[in-house]
This record gives sequence, structure tokens and C-alpha cells, in this order.
Amino acid sequence: MSTSLPLSVHFAELRRRLVFCLAFFAVSIIVVLWQDVFFLKIVSYPHRWAALKLHITSAFYVFRYQDNFLSQLKLSLYMGLILSFPFIVFQILMFAWGGLHQTERKRVALFVPLFIGLFFTGVLFGYFILIPWSLRFLMFYGQSLGFVSMVGFSDYLSLFFMLTFLTGFIFELPLVMVVCSHMGLCSSRDFRLKRSYAVFFSFVIGGVLTPPDPWTQIMLALPLIVLYEVGIWSCWMTERRKDKMDYDSSAAEKASLA
Repeated sequence: MSTSLPLSVHFAELRRRLVFCLAFFAVSIIVVLWQDVFFLKIVSYPHRWAALKLHITSAFYVFRYQDNFLSQLKLSLYMGLILSFPFIVFQILMFAWGGLHQTERKRVALFVPLFIGLFFTGVLFGYFILIPWSLRFLMFYGQSLGFVSMVGFSDYLSLFFMLTFLTGFIFELPLVMVVCSHMGLCSSRDFRLKRSYAVFFSFVIGGVLTPPDPWTQIMLALPLIVLYEVGIWSCWMTERRKDKMDYDSSAAEKASLA
């Protein structure tokens, strides 16, 4: 889509892409409602794993009559959003693609797979590591005092969504750092100098997004610190390659003038 087209054409294209996104999201919700037992088994796996390790019941509970329906609706919305997320990213890319230059298209074509890959890496980290081990710690802590866990399914879904979907976005940190470096906003040296602040805010983010226990906070903060270091290294590699390209271009220009 050319940037010289009238604004009304851009809005029409945006509306078309939004319709595609909403349609795919609606289809994803219908699929989850249709296969609700299958997706319930997927979502409940971290809870069942933690309960199995502690030899306690893994049953979920609903505390209001309407929760039977609302919990299934909540499940379909969360899983539908995760399933449709790659398609939504693709539609955003297609909307912007026509207005990009050739060099910008190459960069976007590289960044988009990395974006999706990092997102689902974060989702899988939350699903297989963060949620099961945090639930095991929390239920074990109460079990040692003689408490019996009666986990509401709606509350579990909220925790599941926060520790998967939002963790997926947190794992975009290295890519965000590389983009900032590429735009000239920050350099790898700037990120290295701010390392102590990054460590501090990693634990702050871990404390805000996770249940109020130090174990889960540390489990989220440590990957954030590692991702920050990966981002510094990626920025340094990007800057090094850019400097080399600038040097080769300058040398070629001087050779042509000689």
C-alpha cells in the first residue's frame, strides 16, 4: 500500500485488516469452545503437575452458579487470543508492508519471526516452568501448615494468562533493545552502564506480575536478567556489523574517487 494514497484508502485497508483479525479471533474462540475438554487439559496441566507432586487432589472449584459459564468463556477468550496472536501480528505486518522501503522490509522480515519466536518462548517458559513450580511452592507452603487448597478455576485462569501471555511479551526484551540500538536511542554501552538498574527492575517486574512469593519472583527475574545480557550482546553485534558496513562503504567511496 503506497504512502501516496489518500488517507481514506489507508483507513479502509486498516478496517479490512481489523476485520480479518476479529474474524480469526472469533473462529479461534469457537474452536476452543468446541474442543473445550481438550483445551482444559492443556490449561490445567501445570496445576495437575504441581498437585501430583504433592499427592493432593487437582480438582478445580467454582463458587458461584454463573462461574460455570463464565469460566468456560474466559478459557475460550484466553486461548483464542494466544492461538490468533501470530495471525494478528501477520495482519499488522501486511498493513505496514506496502509503505516500507526495500531495506526496511528486509529488517521487518527478520524481526517478525524473532518477535513471534521470543513470544512463544516466553509462553512456554511460563507454561512448563514458571506456573508449575510456583504452584508447587505455594501449595506446599500451605500443606505444611495443614491447609487444604481449594483452587477456583477463574482465579487459576487469571494466573495462567498472566504467567504465559504477559511473560511472552516480557521475553521480547532483547528484540526491543536491538531496535532501540538500531534507531540510535541507546547503544550497547548505555545498556551495560544501566545493568544495575536492569537487575533491580527485573525483580520489581517479577514482584508485580507473579504471586506474592519470593520463589516465583526470582524465577521470573533471573530469565529477565539473562535476556538483558542477551540484548546487550545482540546490540553489540548489530553495532559491530553496522560499523563494518560503514567502513566498507567509506573505503569503496574513497577508492572510486582515487
